[in-house]
Amino acid sequence: MSSLGVIIYGASGHGKVVADALIRSGRVVAGFLDDNAVLHGREFFGYSVFGGREKLAELFHENCREIIIAIGKNAARRELAELLTAQGFEFAIATHPSAVIAQSAVIGAGTFIAATAVVNPDARVGEHCIINTGAIVEHDNVIGSFVHIAPGVNLGGRVIVGEGTDIFTNATVIPDVTIGKNCVIGAGAVVLKVAPDGVTMVGNPARVISKRRAGHD
Repeated sequence: MSSLGVIIYGASGHGKVVADALIRSGRVVAGFLDDNAVLHGREFFGYSVFGGREKLAELFHENCREIIIAIGKNAARRELAELLTAQGFEFAIATHPSAVIAQSAVIGAGTFIAATAVVNPDARVGEHCIINTGAIVEHDNVIGSFVHIAPGVNLGGRVIVGEGTDIFTNATVIPDVTIGKNCVIGAGAVVLKVAPDGVTMVGNPARVISKRRAGHD
């Protein structure tokens, strides 16, 4: 195992995208981890899959201590982030070189910014987020941790997105709207008003079709 470079947790399609961004931005990829035992010891995207979480202590001892979680599910990223933090790992930020990030924007640890995404001035993006291909995070947005902004999403100025929320492909949120925690905004939705915590909204204009029960966030 290499003692240098960023470990990618998640040997999947999204893991390939994160690896490509790291490589294109001049970072070194050490290899992959994944909890699917079938992948252990195999090559994936030109790199070794070292194993799963049982390998963490060994990697840390070998000074492989920088990691990024390349898993699309927000809850899974949160669970792994808590585990890795407790074990002392540091979280890399991966940014594709074609992404445009304003000088005054703030990007949290463990976050991935994909190709052609835009994060405009004074936007704040939390930890372990995914700002996916071609997404637009406009000026003064506040994006909570463990959020996924899918490809082609357009967030107008001063939008707030609560932690754990998914906003799916090509959805639009108009300026000054707040999306609560642990929401799901469906693909192509146009959100014109506040989305309370835990709701699923779809359509144009977006409407609430379900709400998570208490204790199921």
